[in-house]
Amino acid sequence: MGNRVLVDDFLTCPYDPDTDSIAAVFDAINTGMIVCGIPGRYYGIDGEVSLPAGAILEDVAFKQLSPHASTGVKTLRGDNVDGLRLTRVKVDRNGDGTGGNINYAAGMWIKGGKGHKLEECEVFGSDMGTGIVFQNCTDFEALRLHVHDILYASEELPEDDMAQGIWVSKCQRFTVSGCRVNRIGGVVGGSYRRSFGRMMPIGLGCKSFLVIGNHLSDGDQGIDMTGSVGNQRFTVMGNTIEDVETWGVKLANYNRFGQVIGNNVYRAGSAAYVGSGPTENVDSGSPTPECLPIHVLFEGNGAWDTGFGNTGRGTDEPVGFLLMPGGASNFQDFPRGYRLVNNTAIDNQAVKTQKYGFRNLISYGGAPLNECINCRASGFAAGGTGFSGWHFPMAAVSKSSQSIPSGVSTDLTFDTERSDGAAMRQPATPGRLFVPRVGFYNIKGKATFAANATGQRILGITLGGTQQLNSRDIQTAQANMVTCRVDEVFYIGDVNIGIGTTAFQNSGGALDVTYSELTVLECMPNQAN
Repeated sequence: MGNRVLVDDFLTCPYDPDTDSIAAVFDAINTGMIVCGIPGRYYGIDGEVSLPAGAILEDVAFKQLSPHASTGVKTLRGDNVDGLRLTRVKVDRNGDGTGGNINYAAGMWIKGGKGHKLEECEVFGSDMGTGIVFQNCTDFEALRLHVHDILYASEELPEDDMAQGIWVSKCQRFTVSGCRVNRIGGVVGGSYRRSFGRMMPIGLGCKSFLVIGNHLSDGDQGIDMTGSVGNQRFTVMGNTIEDVETWGVKLANYNRFGQVIGNNVYRAGSAAYVGSGPTENVDSGSPTPECLPIHVLFEGNGAWDTGFGNTGRGTDEPVGFLLMPGGASNFQDFPRGYRLVNNTAIDNQAVKTQKYGFRNLISYGGAPLNECINCRASGFAAGGTGFSGWHFPMAAVSKSSQSIPSGVSTDLTFDTERSDGAAMRQPATPGRLFVPRVGFYNIKGKATFAANATGQRILGITLGGTQQLNSRDIQTAQANMVTCRVDEVFYIGDVNIGIGTTAFQNSGGALDVTYSELTVLECMPNQAN
């Protein structure tokens, strides 16, 4: 076999899958050569195999013989070593669902180190815990892994996550690609439940990573990017997620500076895609406000038949794409700058279960906006709708009546907010609207002067309190009421410039202006903002 050795060459007794072969495995690894197994054989492991730096295993399978010897048993583990290579390696966790621990037990657990590569490996078998774990690792690849049937057993539904497929925690510069994760959940009261089974959790400060082309199905949550010390600089692209009880792609707490592109989620119970804010005002793991969730692009994603099998966990109003605040009262206006472009939310079922296509529950607290652009939604449960709550740079205000003295240009004030998509109206300045970002804006104003045949009637636009002399409507007085209108496009380069209108009349006495209106609408967004 050249630079390869077989585990069997180091067995001291005939092969038996239920006999501990850990000594033979260690002896084979210590040769420094590639360790292989005979096809079809599972080598019994009573405890854990600790892998040294540079260990290479190919085409070898292991079965855990003592799944309940420790709640934190890890059949294969690497601790702060570099360059592990596992190719077509299999682990049968061999539990009955009652042992293990979500935070410590796994089939494969790689902690620390850099330059690892796991390719076409497989982990399965019941008990609480995780199939494959990467923790505090850098510069690694997880390619075409298969994790399935990680099942806990319980008479009653637990209160928190119990089983996981592939868990990546506190890692940097990595790729997870082409993996399959399915049937991650529990046997509750004798029946399979997807509840509290996370298929691909990624969190606690992961940076600069790619999650591409994975297929996840039959669990509670699909790709779950969550936790304090949020993830940043990431791409989640081309993944297929099917049949999840709650969330398909979940970005919770502190995710920022990333993109979610070209994914498809089928039959998510609560939401196909969800982004949420911090849960605590002061989180010891996250230096707020610097790490608050901001700037994530969702583009070209699909949400299909959302709400199928909804159990009420997560939300009882299923949504294709959802943004919602966390529990932190100081940060109810986060996440910000989550931009949805060219996404689709469609419920094709005969009986519709999707309540909303695209829903934003984040109050506007400042730029950047949460925007929904050129997206498509159809198929809703009773009372549902396609789009709800999205920010947009548009505001319209009005006032029923205001007295204007003769011979004096008077700022019009407004007391009724007809619409405001980005908190552009500020009560402290009732005659001004403020844009949330620089760009081109269509400014429209209207005012109707009371009947009087003397003088002129003028309505003009002001920017920062300065009248724009080329943007006025001048009308000759008539015996009847006179309505003036202005309609201009301006480039607003400073968000602190208040936009308003002024009215002028020189009838010789005060006149009422009725039905005054001001509308400011972004008409050509500045793509740099």
